[in-house]
Amino acid sequence: MMRKAHKKGPSNYPGYRSGSVTRTTHNGRPAALWTFTWNGAGADGGPRVTYDLSWNENGRMHDVWVSAPAKNRPLGKEYFDRALASFKPTR
Repeated sequence: MMRKAHKKGPSNYPGYRSGSVTRTTHNGRPAALWTFTWNGAGADGGPRVTYDLSWNENGRMHDVWVSAPAKNRPLGKEYFDRALASFKPTR
């Protein structure tokens, strides 16, 4: 799913660049991390960096997505890591 989204990146996100999909794990399960930069839209305040992790757990797909101003990339990654660490699926 993430590779398909990456391929469609240029048509869905103006200025799509630096996109990559990486195999990883989350909670011991296979996962995919999609990262990219794009121009942002409207009130976004300029270029954005996006972190998106997707995995399946207990028969459900989960996705944690954080987008931050590209000029604040390290802070955006920190927020992504915090969101991911605090995410708890509900049943």
